[in-house]
Amino acid sequence: YVTIALLANDATACFDRMVPNISSIVAMKYGMHPNVMRCRNMIMEDMDHAVRTQHGDSSGAYREESGDKKIAGETQGKADAASLWSVESHTILRAAQAENDGLHLPHVADPTIHIRKNNDSFVDDTDAMAAKRGDTFYSSEKKTAAQINKCAQTWNDLICGTGGSVAFHKSMCWVMTWLDGTFPPQLKEQSSQQIVLLDSHGASHNIKMLGVNDTNKGLGVHMAPSGQQTTEFKYRENQCKDLINSVRGRKMPMHYAISLLNGRIMPKTTYSLNLTTFDAKECKRLNTIVDQVMLNQLRLNRSTPKAVLY
Repeated sequence: YVTIALLANDATACFDRMVPNISSIVAMKYGMHPNVMRCRNMIMEDMDHAVRTQHGDSSGAYREESGDKKIAGETQGKADAASLWSVESHTILRAAQAENDGLHLPHVADPTIHIRKNNDSFVDDTDAMAAKRGDTFYSSEKKTAAQINKCAQTWNDLICGTGGSVAFHKSMCWVMTWLDGTFPPQLKEQSSQQIVLLDSHGASHNIKMLGVNDTNKGLGVHMAPSGQQTTEFKYRENQCKDLINSVRGRKMPMHYAISLLNGRIMPKTTYSLNLTTFDAKECKRLNTIVDQVMLNQLRLNRSTPKAVLY
């Protein structure tokens, strides 16, 4: 019954906000030759930049001329931006880990086994996590909320220090704790704590607090701290229906139907299944939606035993 806090945030336009001078220093720290970075920066200074508007890309362009202020930003879509962000964000994450305790989950039976985590990151999405113990569940909730606030503020300050920015309106926090006086302990549906982050100008922003049953779609999977699967199942069910309805009533060659099933329908609908706990009834429901249309397209009789069909 460890009280856990998770805070998801997103770096705004992380590639476009990277400062080339900082990127170059970090890259050389990881072994890149200075001349490579010097050549790369000279090319960047000589690039033409189009302006994208709501009416389309501009016909004109701008570039850095002699005597101009330096144009920052690694530019989205450039071949080296992703690898540079990888080493730069790794450096920032190590700094964040050094400043914060993160989360420690001991094994219930074996003291030599435990989980230690500080952040989960994928490109510009970073989820901070924390866990603090108190004398009661409520005191644990307060301590854990204070710790996740510190973790998130550290991450925000580090991002800002390298030219980036956190999208506060996209950030959200969960504090998973239990109710005092219940046995066995019952999950508290909504935390009473508030997370406040300061931007680079010192302005405060209240971070949206979610309940333990509220899901966040991270990397295409709807996950909630409580482990509830209803939202993810409904999403996958509607996804199956939409994909099948797009081919319902259409006649297609068998090889096209096989390609559609194996190349699009199955990968798209089974993407998250390793992270779910759907029961046999729910899985059968998803299968039925697909079978009703695709078995006919594959010239197979739907009354044939499933073991034979598969």
